[in-house]
Amino acid sequence: MESKDIKIEKILSENLITDWLSAKGFTKSYSSKLYHVYKCPFPDHDDSTASFIVYDRPGSCQNYYCWGCKKSGNLLSLIKSIDKKEWSEVVKDLGGDYEVSNHETVNYILGKISKNNIENEVRNIIGELSVGISDICYLHLKNSQFNRNEYLFLENIYSVVDDIIEREDIGGLAKLYDFLQDGDESTNGLSPFFLRYNNENFNNL
Repeated sequence: MESKDIKIEKILSENLITDWLSAKGFTKSYSSKLYHVYKCPFPDHDDSTASFIVYDRPGSCQNYYCWGCKKSGNLLSLIKSIDKKEWSEVVKDLGGDYEVSNHETVNYILGKISKNNIENEVRNIIGELSVGISDICYLHLKNSQFNRNEYLFLENIYSVVDDIIEREDIGGLAKLYDFLQDGDESTNGLSPFFLRYNNENFNNL
């Protein structure tokens, strides 16, 4: 016979935060293989930038962390907070075919969620994106033979990165990384760096 912990773990593995948010009408601002960025769904947080991160890790259920309001948890805690339900109601709604006391469920949730670990995960994402942007910028500087004008261009980019991090706009940082790497519709899918050192008027781009 399965233990309650195993059953709750199964519920979490079979129900995704991203699916629940989609059913509620929330759309992703940005998505990758390991994490998804939304505007915060909590009604008491007026999220002007997308600061709510849902992240996937192999062998683990989806978890969330909002860089703005600092709330964190998994699908059970998210539904409990937003839909104002008891733990036992949330478990039943997600397919739990057994009774579970609030005390048992709360103990399980607290044992599975470590806010420090989630915050570290978010910091790791920011670090990875920042390092990726720095690598892209250095490669461009090298390709331009360390042209002085390009130093000034890159200083502007680093200033934008600092501003994005200060505003805690994780989605914006991810979008900037993708744009510097692959461009967008405005650049016909070409990196802005590619356009700069392959265009006679690159200084004006």
